[in-house]
Amino acid sequence: MSRYALPRCFRKLSIATALLAMVTSIAISSKSQPAAAQDDFQQKWQDLIKAAQKEGELTILFGGQPGRLFGPVLKTFSDKFGIRVSAPPGNGTSLSNRLLAERQAGRYTADIIHMAMTSVGGRLLPNGVLDDLRPELIHPEVTNQALWYEGKHWWADADEKLYFIYGARTRPSLEVYYNTNVMTPEDIAAISSDWDFLKDKWKGKFVALPPTSAGGGEGWSFEVLNPALGKEWVRRFIAEMDVSFVTDIRQITDGLAVGRYAAAINVDARREFASLSAKGMPIALFDKKMKEPKVMFSTGQGMIGVATNRPHPNAARLFVNWLMSREGQTARHALSTEPLIPTLRIDNIPPGKTVPSEHVDPNVDLWFPAADREFRANAEAARRWAIDVYRNSR
Repeated sequence: MSRYALPRCFRKLSIATALLAMVTSIAISSKSQPAAAQDDFQQKWQDLIKAAQKEGELTILFGGQPGRLFGPVLKTFSDKFGIRVSAPPGNGTSLSNRLLAERQAGRYTADIIHMAMTSVGGRLLPNGVLDDLRPELIHPEVTNQALWYEGKHWWADADEKLYFIYGARTRPSLEVYYNTNVMTPEDIAAISSDWDFLKDKWKGKFVALPPTSAGGGEGWSFEVLNPALGKEWVRRFIAEMDVSFVTDIRQITDGLAVGRYAAAINVDARREFASLSAKGMPIALFDKKMKEPKVMFSTGQGMIGVATNRPHPNAARLFVNWLMSREGQTARHALSTEPLIPTLRIDNIPPGKTVPSEHVDPNVDLWFPAADREFRANAEAARRWAIDVYRNSR
């Protein structure tokens, strides 16, 4: 019996396909290493497993959506290694508040941080919560940078050692979901640039998360610093387009479904929009070729780090390496309750439930703000600028 307390909605999932893919991936990987190196690693790996099992447990802070989607992946890890996994509920803000309060009181409960950069960059990194991850990476499938996009490891922190980006998706420069009954084919045909959304005919017809929203604010940093959009686009959108700024995702998705809004812009709710569309609601992704190039985008679904003073260091090291190995990424693609952003591994991980159009093309170089030094250095200031524009326009 699993030592991970799996929610009821996950228990009906079959893992036969994922297990087959994982066995295949292990066989493929083993062919690429000399026998002596394999033997040495396997001994170290077995020693790590024993040490992790002695600790017996692991605490991972996800924050919001990823924690709900990763349930079966955590169960697979728990079943395989016999380690109890705890993933406390809550969004990034609440978990960060609790974590910082505990640490101020001298209590250290978190092992793994797997949250969006809004919380990590704004709260956890400045407070020294994250430890150097580089010494923790020991699995050859993880340390071999040739197996990753563009032949390198990707980091979300300025020092490039604390917060690893292992998953990302391609997306339009401006992500828009629209009501197909409100926006006509003629409307769609007339839009060829993100700047066309600023035309007078669309005033009062859009919904968006405000820059002050936890999580949603990260998206506004992205648009402010996006070379194709920038401050002028954001200022006009926030201050001149009579946008309905709503903090509740359910209210946004339901409003779009019934035609209260023509489109939702800068709202990262792919899962909710896809679910409503599958049920026959008139919602679609605005997915046509635009003047602005596509970009790479990562979230808390594809970033990981380890906490300083973690209570279960061996279990944490085991999880990080297993998750980012071929086996772990195969499980992640196949077993998440709904599609996650794809892996940045380029050694043919089976796509599983991921969205094919979101996979990064190793032959195409796209702007990747989460791993861009200039973006990282200016993201918080960009978010504060957007907040000021928002508050001054109310």
